Amino acid sequence: MAVHRCVLAARSNTFSAVMSGNYSRLDLKTKNELETSTKNNKLVISITRTSPEIMKQVIIFMYTANCELNERNAFYLLDAAGRYDIKSLKVYTARFLVNHIDTNNVLRLTEAAFLYDNILLKQRCIDYFIDHAKEVMDISELWKPF
Repeated sequence: MAVHRCVLAARSNTFSAVMSGNYSRLDLKTKNELETSTKNNKLVISITRTSPEIMKQVIIFMYTANCELNERNAFYLLDAAGRYDIKSLKVYTARFLVNHIDTNNVLRLTEAAFLYDNILLKQRCIDYFIDHAKEVMDISELWKPF
């Protein structure tokens, strides 16, 4: 997918670092997930961890400050926003997610909120957990990763 460098650099600190060659600004995990090459005098960034469908929505968001956001893709968009340091997409997805917290996703969203240091999402997840602790604890499948 062709994307303008200026859009990537303006919206994402990660892509800005990649395009400037300043890899020291990236953590090791991110460095390993992005491969760069040149083809026909154009920079090619290969992204290995984010699905093409999610990356398409990320790019749409970078251009328009809007994207297709739903309960199926919101967590993955938040993950991509965190991974590629797209602050406005983090806020956009977190605002959506705080209104869609439920018993089945509260632990996963809490983990994401702490991972990406989203204060609003953290607080809403904690509040939800406190208000619905019995239901959350009753779903044993949720606790397997822990």
